[in-house]
Amino acid sequence: MSFFQKLLPGQMPISISEKDPFAVIRERIFQQWMLLVSSLGLSLGVYWSLRQASSGDRQAAAATGALIVIFLTITLLRRLPYLVRAILFLAAYLLYGAWFLLHESYSGTGFLILLATPGLASIFLDARGAIAGLLLSVLSVFGVRLALTSSLEPSPSFLETAGTAFSFTLVALFFTLAATWLISSLKKFIGQQADIRAELAQEQATLEQRVQQRTVEIERRLVQLRTAAEISRSVTSMLDPEELLQRVVDLVQERNNYYYVGVFLVDERREYAVLMAGTGEAGQKMLAAGHRLQVGGSSMIGWCTSNRQARIALDVGAEAVRFNNPYLPQTRSELALPIISRGLTIGALTVQSAEPNAFDESDIVILQGIADSLAIAIDNARLFQQSRADLEEIRALNRRFLQEAWSDVSATQGRLQFQFENKTISQKTRQTNVFRFPIVLREQKIGQITIESKSAILSEEDKEMVETILNQTALALESARLLEETQQRASQEEKVNVLSAEFSRATTIEQILKTALRELGQLPSVAEVSVRLSPSMPDAAGSSQPAGKNGKNQED
Repeated sequence: MSFFQKLLPGQMPISISEKDPFAVIRERIFQQWMLLVSSLGLSLGVYWSLRQASSGDRQAAAATGALIVIFLTITLLRRLPYLVRAILFLAAYLLYGAWFLLHESYSGTGFLILLATPGLASIFLDARGAIAGLLLSVLSVFGVRLALTSSLEPSPSFLETAGTAFSFTLVALFFTLAATWLISSLKKFIGQQADIRAELAQEQATLEQRVQQRTVEIERRLVQLRTAAEISRSVTSMLDPEELLQRVVDLVQERNNYYYVGVFLVDERREYAVLMAGTGEAGQKMLAAGHRLQVGGSSMIGWCTSNRQARIALDVGAEAVRFNNPYLPQTRSELALPIISRGLTIGALTVQSAEPNAFDESDIVILQGIADSLAIAIDNARLFQQSRADLEEIRALNRRFLQEAWSDVSATQGRLQFQFENKTISQKTRQTNVFRFPIVLREQKIGQITIESKSAILSEEDKEMVETILNQTALALESARLLEETQQRASQEEKVNVLSAEFSRATTIEQILKTALRELGQLPSVAEVSVRLSPSMPDAAGSSQPAGKNGKNQED
């Protein structure tokens, strides 16, 4: 910045810019006044000095020139303290007015200069400077008038001189009071503006702080909502209960920067809430120790699972119902949320923070939604585990049924074995490689196929072809077995129907027994059949020898 730019009123010296706003405004007004006075002094003052010098009045020219030099010095040297510059200006102005009154006694210019001195002092200084300027102006007028008493013709009396001084005092006092009142009002107004700006700045700072707090709160809510959404996605994709619970507590703890998060599930006897997943080293230690809390006991988890309501402790030191966990010594706030499925409390979610007053009603709403999603996930995982166990049991029964069915086939039809030989290839090839493939039907092996080939290995295409043929063979064999079984059952049902018709036509016991023996004797595995009727009470002779194998006669 150039030297002349520093002379502009808007450019404040460092010593002034650090003060109150009124000092800044006063410096700006003073510099504007000095620039105006200096400019007029260079134009009119030089002309006036030259004119006085040409007329022979060198004293007036010298006084005017000295005043111009002083004003320029004050204007240019802004590094001087403001008070020094203001006092120098007022002193030079007062002396010039007194000299002008003494030199030009018949002119009223001196009176006007001295009359403006108290007003300028009230503007550029404080009230004490205004009073001092008023007293010095009055004394200057009174002293000059006394000095001129002997040189004036006719000589004015002392009373006339005192009257002149008194009139000047009244006029100067009026202007001084008016200027002082204006300056005081301006200073008060500036002070009020400064107070308003300070209040606005404080309100702005408070508003910014509230906006920042609100922004942080909104960001925290967004993190909670994103966590809840991610947990909902995990619920639909994870069916392992242990993995699911650990995933949920890790997400809630990491995303919200909580001290600890854990999940309890109520046991089958509904006596204890057992910890199933926990975050951090403390969670692993409690899981290894089998940590559990009694339902309805003196703990927040116990109260929560018993009453099916959320419980919040903003200061755990003042909480009456709480378990003092040695694994979590830094807990200051705790929140327990019930996990309810189909109207039954199956567990609880515990969220703990190392900060006091870390939870509010919004946290309860969002975290309760996570707990509800967790209840659905646990229920689905349990149903999946039960369905998988039932499916495995069905598969085991199916495998045993197939094994028994094909064992019966082997027992009734003997060992089923078939062989095919390509004589053209077998005669040319003496050394062959053997490959065995099982015939599998619904995960149960029912046979085996053996392939002899001149190749050391089978290609992937050949293996796929063999697997396809074996699958089709297994299905065809099972279809044939089911067809034979169906035919046998139909034949048995037909025989039962015929036998029932013959029984209905028989009129004697002998005919009924003969018919039963004949049908039983036609079974493939029966070599001989007999029937004997034994009364409930033995006869008198006690004879038990039969007349024949069927009680009356015998038939082959």
